Amino acid sequence: MKNDLLVSNLKSVGTNVRISQPTNISHPEKIIIGSNVYLGPDCFISAEGGLTIGSNCSLSGGLLIYTWNHDYNKEILPFGKEKVHKPVIIKDNVWIGSRVSIVPGVTIGEGSIIGLGSVVTKDVLDLAIIGGNPAKVIKFRDKKQYEKLKNNNKFLVLNK
Repeated sequence: MKNDLLVSNLKSVGTNVRISQPTNISHPEKIIIGSNVYLGPDCFISAEGGLTIGSNCSLSGGLLIYTWNHDYNKEILPFGKEKVHKPVIIKDNVWIGSRVSIVPGVTIGEGSIIGLGSVVTKDVLDLAIIGGNPAKVIKFRDKKQYEKLKNNNKFLVLNK
C-alpha cells in the first residue's frame, strides 16, 4: 500500500516500480521514474530541484540524493536563505550500490555502476564503473557486450 501511495505522488512513473520502506522522499511531484526500477530501503531523496531516474535501474538501500544546496555567496554567514536548485539525472540501466551519496547537478551516465559507499560529486560517463570518496572511474563496462544485451532486451526483471 505504501509503495502505491508513494508512486502515485510522482510526477511521472513507468511500470514495475518498487520503492522499499522506510524511505524518505521530499517533493515527489518533481520526480520522474522509468520502468523496471527498484529503490532499496532507508533512502533519503530531496528532489526539490528535480530528479529523473531512467528505466532498468537498481538503486540500493541507504542512497542519499540531494537536488539543492545553500547559496554560500551571500552577504550573510554561513549561507543565504535562498536555495540553489540543480536536478539529478540517472540514465537507463544504472546500478547504484548501498550507501551512495549523490550531490546536486550530477548526471549518472547510461549503464554505469556506482560502488557502495561512493560520494558522487561529478557527472559519470556512460558505462563507467566508479567508486570512492570522491568517486573516480575504476574501469568501463565492455561496450560491445553491453550493446548486445541491451539490443536483445536482456534486462534483470526487478520486483517480481
